[in-house]
Amino acid sequence: MSSDNIIFLYNQKAIIYDGYNIQSADFKDSKKYFTAAIIPLKYLNTFSYKIANTTNDDEIAIQTEIKMYSEGGLNADKEYVVDYIKYDIGSDYLVEAFALSKEHFDEYFGEYTKKVAAIDMVFPQFLVYQSLYDNKLDKQSNDLIIYISETESFAALYQNGRYIGHRILSSLSDISKKTGIEIVKLKEYLQTKGLIQSNYTMDETHILDSIQSILFKDIEKIMYSINHKRSLFGFDALDKVFIDFNNHNILGLEQLFVPYGYDSLTINTFDFKEDEKFGNIFLYVDYLYKLNSMAKEDNNYQHLNFSFLERRKPIFEYLLVKYSFVFAFSVIICLIIYTYIEILLFQQQSEINQKQTALKEEKAKYLKFEKKLQKIKKEYTDLHKKQNKIEDSIFVYENTINTIPLIQNAKYKRQKFMNDVILALAKFKLNTQFIKQHNDKTMDIMLISNSKNRENIAKFINELLKKQYHNVSTKQIYLDKTIYKSLIRIEL
Repeated sequence: MSSDNIIFLYNQKAIIYDGYNIQSADFKDSKKYFTAAIIPLKYLNTFSYKIANTTNDDEIAIQTEIKMYSEGGLNADKEYVVDYIKYDIGSDYLVEAFALSKEHFDEYFGEYTKKVAAIDMVFPQFLVYQSLYDNKLDKQSNDLIIYISETESFAALYQNGRYIGHRILSSLSDISKKTGIEIVKLKEYLQTKGLIQSNYTMDETHILDSIQSILFKDIEKIMYSINHKRSLFGFDALDKVFIDFNNHNILGLEQLFVPYGYDSLTINTFDFKEDEKFGNIFLYVDYLYKLNSMAKEDNNYQHLNFSFLERRKPIFEYLLVKYSFVFAFSVIICLIIYTYIEILLFQQQSEINQKQTALKEEKAKYLKFEKKLQKIKKEYTDLHKKQNKIEDSIFVYENTINTIPLIQNAKYKRQKFMNDVILALAKFKLNTQFIKQHNDKTMDIMLISNSKNRENIAKFINELLKKQYHNVSTKQIYLDKTIYKSLIRIEL
């Protein structure tokens, strides 16, 4: 894959960007270049929580997946990609987690997946504004960015050039459905007349009222988010508000902020460079180009990735393949050693048999002279054996009767546990390094999973909890290269 150009999938087209110019590209170019696309926010599940800032990234990733299934509303029967952004807020990290299901990925990118070799990155649009803070926007500022389009609208909060939160707003399509105004006409009202009452005739007053009512509720959502972020990030007040609406402003929009104490707020527009053929997409490709370039260095851009079609490495680069070759070689060596030992044991057993035969012949000669004595001893021995046998039988019967219920109960519990574990391992395609029983109530299982299936560890735990085991917990989680190992303790 080339390290320079990037491919951006946009409106069922492939666009190539080299850091300077935008051109049409063939979908087949995705084989050579870093390829990315935007996923609408409506397809993402979101959840946030706090965790101690001493927790390493691998542990955060595992805990995030567990919480997304247990508290974030994910369906254990569906496949998801889970990613997160973390913020250091003192003694804790605030983790903002996101998840995209395979079902929604296929629904939105179905046509692309038939044409492209890979989609290296699938991300939400609210992150692209980071690139503006490199040279256009002041980083020492609390900013609100409002994006408006036909299919999606949102507000993104930025503090000192870093994304810290978002809210989904009413798109033009949503407003059109609620007001009955065609989208083309609605855009015309907003871009030419805005929310200024004097710009509307008496017959159009109801149009202004209905639009203002919807937008005021959106502003209310935004202010709620700002109040929530205030305690976490020290987000005291807005310094600047920007609107991303095809390089247009909405006149009078600042009036909707007045009830919240912003009497002299100015709404700014972005002066984006537009391409004659593709329109205003320089912001997106610039973010992706810088992000891809930074990947080779220290990358300070926040990023998320929900791709189910990431580029495949050459087979020899996968650690699993390397381990498979080592394992196969080890098996062959073990078989050779085992065969050699078997031959030695066979030879030794033959010598033992020969010596035993010679010993039997000597014993037969000896027994001939002591036949009468042996007869008497035999009678005595037989009587003694019968007595011992009767006593042993009585002892065995008594103990057997006493232990049968305990054995059956322990056997049933262990058999049920092993069946549940095997079914769960098969269901979520996991392997085990060992299963160890500490006592009749506690067992440890060391799970093994590659990094792409690490969410299956959370599903495995959830599956056993459903089976009514008293306690299923992770005692140890760590990453061995790209293989995740997780020690699970289960109380029967």
